[in-house]
Amino acid sequence: MTFGVAGGRMLRMNGLFRWAGGKGRIADKLFAHIDTRQAEQHPARAPRWIEPFVGGGAMALEAMRRGLAHKYILADASADVMSVYETLYQDAPSLLLELRRFQAMPKTMQQTQFLWQRRQVTDCMFTCLRAMRLLILQACGFNGLYRVNKSGVYNVPFGRCATFDFELLAEAVKRLREHEVKLLTQDFEQTTALAGPGDIVYADPPYLGTHSAYTAQGFNVETHRRLAAALWRAASRDVVCWLSGSDCEETRAVYGGTVYSIPVSRSMSCKGATRGTKTELLIRIGS
Repeated sequence: MTFGVAGGRMLRMNGLFRWAGGKGRIADKLFAHIDTRQAEQHPARAPRWIEPFVGGGAMALEAMRRGLAHKYILADASADVMSVYETLYQDAPSLLLELRRFQAMPKTMQQTQFLWQRRQVTDCMFTCLRAMRLLILQACGFNGLYRVNKSGVYNVPFGRCATFDFELLAEAVKRLREHEVKLLTQDFEQTTALAGPGDIVYADPPYLGTHSAYTAQGFNVETHRRLAAALWRAASRDVVCWLSGSDCEETRAVYGGTVYSIPVSRSMSCKGATRGTKTELLIRIGS
């Protein structure tokens, strides 16, 4: 999965930032199923590609590269996540300049800044500052994990010095601006309700039985059932619905649909023994 040549090398789009469960490494495997089914069901480009859990954005940006849809709706319940897209779309040069300054700092200064950023309350922050904070936390945080407690406070320890791929970020900015994109901070149920006939919805929620503390509310089994109901309602409106999930019987029971097994290598776990090659599921909701 490549975007083109920059600086003599091929850029691989693994998402805008490190994100547990990001799909950059397996996007080709997922799109092998999505592209095939799309060609069978809807030969023309879809009216819209809709993501209610955009996260690091690897799937959305690859969908843009493939020209899968005319328009794109990218959404997430996390205002911190969406601040990155909003800032890259509206004021990328200022954000990239600040990230370059941060990357040039020695490790001790980066660690001090990381700890200071970690303590900040983002509700009243300007969007650009909120975006910079998230990118710094994800670049420096242990294993790239994003985790908040029940009070919504980020609590991941410092892991390493920041390394930003500025060529990749610049390419992502270009891709976002080349397409008609709507950015929304809202619950997945509101986002899936926007979908109409022929639209593609790709949902990549926190997985059952794994880390789900991306927001203070968490993401439990009942929330998964609510998501399943929203996707089946969308499918009844002739929306093409796809979902990524953990490879377990509970996922199959909650979501139903047509199931494909996808081999994947994960390295985000804090326990080395739980990393390695596993399988996860890609599920087509509906007929």
